Amino acid sequence: MKNFYLSFVAILFAIALFSCDTSDLIPNTGPDEGILSNPKGDNITTIANPAIAYKSSVVSGKGKNSNTYQTIGVMDTTGANQTNVYTASTTSELLSSPTWSPVGSSLSWIKRINGYSGPSEIIAADITVNLNGVPVAGNYRTIAKVPYESPDYFWIFYQAWCSLASTAKIAFVVTYGSGTSGWTYLYTVSTSGGAWDMLASIYDPIGTGSEFYSHLCWSPDDSKIAILLQSSSRGNKILIFDNQTRTFTDSIPTPSGESSFGSLDWSRSGMNSLAVIAHSTGYIYYVTPPTNGTIPTTNGVSGNFLSWSPNNSSLLVSTNGSRKEGLMKMIPFTSTVTIISSTFSGFSINWKK
Repeated sequence: MKNFYLSFVAILFAIALFSCDTSDLIPNTGPDEGILSNPKGDNITTIANPAIAYKSSVVSGKGKNSNTYQTIGVMDTTGANQTNVYTASTTSELLSSPTWSPVGSSLSWIKRINGYSGPSEIIAADITVNLNGVPVAGNYRTIAKVPYESPDYFWIFYQAWCSLASTAKIAFVVTYGSGTSGWTYLYTVSTSGGAWDMLASIYDPIGTGSEFYSHLCWSPDDSKIAILLQSSSRGNKILIFDNQTRTFTDSIPTPSGESSFGSLDWSRSGMNSLAVIAHSTGYIYYVTPPTNGTIPTTNGVSGNFLSWSPNNSSLLVSTNGSRKEGLMKMIPFTSTVTIISSTFSGFSINWKK
């Protein structure tokens, strides 16, 4: 009789289990470590599918006791499951420019240990989804590191993982300064670390005046590297570096009237278009190298950062929280946009290749 009762209970449990409705899974767009709020009261989680990386921040404490820490996060293409996978250990630790590896299993980013008065590093970590369906980072490693020795300084300005797994390199820009003079160089390093390969001197010396290096990216076949440069003393331009000849093959002046730029990204495949976004107007400019010094196409979406989708059908555009649009997808060469998250306030977005 006891065995019959246990069998009957098991049958009832199986019926209840297989009658669960998958429509109970409610997508969530908040930064809540992937845990969903289900109005039916069940503790149901969604399995995250991280595809977009970004830099953001979190606030710890309240009022006068509050502190802000910068973070590296990931989320789904829908804006769901926004999850911090790395949080700075101090308020002075600065993070920037997260980029995915070619196969989308790892991220790299820049860490400045004491802001602009300390060493800077390129950090990499593997991104996985744990048994609870939440993205997590592991296997942290330092790919490259430069010291800071006052009054001289060394800074890593922006880094980007290559487009093809076979290339296995990360490109980055290092600025060295002493007093009012300085030098800026383009390097690559193996994705496993090791010796650097200096590709070119960009400004030698940079001289006086503010110098601001805003972004770099690889072409789809890794044959070229595009660098967006901004300089109060030398003007703004996009430089194209050829990895075969190890020379700069194109210098593209930015449009007149644009005072600052957010980021640029190269289309993933099948196209050869660079997209660059301007801080000052929100316009997106497209260029196909070689360009003969012109950037032909513009349209405005009030954005600050952008990244191409894997199939080139969309551009992901972030407004950095300063405008109401948040995070949106745009059809390239148009002004057609779809809002993904109106509350998103991240920086330096990067879509998996």
